[in-house]
Amino acid sequence: MEREENIEIKNSFDYILNSVTGLIESRLLYILVKHKVPEVFEDGLPKTYQQVAEKTQTSPIGIYKLLRYFTTSIGLFEEDLNNLGTFKKTPKSSLFTSDKYATFVEWCNNDLAYNMMKSLDLSIETGEPQCHKSLGVNSWWDLIKKPGEEEFFKNAMKVSSSEAIESALKFIDFSPFKKIVDIGGSHGRFVCEILEKYPNSHGINFDLESFFNGAGELIKNPRLEHKSGNFFESVPEGDCYILKRILHDWKDEDCIKILETIGKSILPGGKVIIFDCIINPKNYNKGHLYLDVMMFHFFGSEEKTIKQFSNISDKAGFKIDKVVNEIPNYCLIISKKD
Repeated sequence: MEREENIEIKNSFDYILNSVTGLIESRLLYILVKHKVPEVFEDGLPKTYQQVAEKTQTSPIGIYKLLRYFTTSIGLFEEDLNNLGTFKKTPKSSLFTSDKYATFVEWCNNDLAYNMMKSLDLSIETGEPQCHKSLGVNSWWDLIKKPGEEEFFKNAMKVSSSEAIESALKFIDFSPFKKIVDIGGSHGRFVCEILEKYPNSHGINFDLESFFNGAGELIKNPRLEHKSGNFFESVPEGDCYILKRILHDWKDEDCIKILETIGKSILPGGKVIIFDCIINPKNYNKGHLYLDVMMFHFFGSEEKTIKQFSNISDKAGFKIDKVVNEIPNYCLIISKKD
């Protein structure tokens, strides 16, 4: 009996130990992409940890610990058990390269991200967003207006949207639309890819003037315009509006205002396509709940349930036409009520 109790206690501690690794693991992920470790393995050849250390300008002992950790924790590498200290890539490691999700991983785990989380306990305790108190600014929006931060943030969000864009082009028919407006469209990548597939459509990439002023080169297409403005005040006229990762930044009453603004400009028969997580209370997704906590801490907002989206749409004069389940994290298509 005593032996069984000892085993149970041991397993309990292993469970606890695995539960508290998040701080170090997220920091190690930052180091991994900062030093472009996955890129070293993209030629498909095995490497000794000494070779990886030389290519990444890190210490051999440090990179060995990093490779060994990610071999075990999330399966990024495999170690040759007959030649310990030699590693090769797995398909997962390619996801952390610069042309995939490295920028997003870096943004989520860099020094700024750690500082933002220092006041998370205050958000939980007060029920109000307290992220800005960790950073000495009045709001999260003030933070990304600092030189370099808004561009870094937009680039991180751009790479995180790649899968959704690919799925949208596959599962949504944009051919009925003549003027597609991407609200908060950043560099214009999404709407440009739509235009490439649908040669009879025209597009407008709509974002804040402050972003365009520091965004560098925007995507060019003869059928694409870049227009600046504030979606609480007015938006360009169109028959299709894209809201990708926009509404989750705002409380319900603000979401209603955004949709009401669109409602004033949308052409007859037009649609609004919303790309946001949909929380399913009967089948929670850890990633959705992670983003939900982040939105709460940053803005006092949240990822929403289908009931919330329905209420918001209704109060703004819209109705839900369809939920596109095939798109990662889901997508809603709404239109003006008759």
